[in-house]
Amino acid sequence: MAIPQPPQAVRPERPVPLTGCDPGGCRDAAGNRYNNGAGSTYLNDAGRLCTRNGTWMQCF
Repeated sequence: MAIPQPPQAVRPERPVPLTGCDPGGCRDAAGNRYNNGAGSTYLNDAGRLCTRNGTWMQCF
């Protein structure tokens, strides 16, 4: 019986600059949408949690 491998850690994505925000969320230069969550937390289209820091967004 093979020993199961531990899951690989999820690496955070590189921060990306935002081009604009509206009451529902923000967009980056590539047109990706980040929908508002609680506080400075957002969700990207893949469902990953993201954090906004000024004009930058980073997903984890």
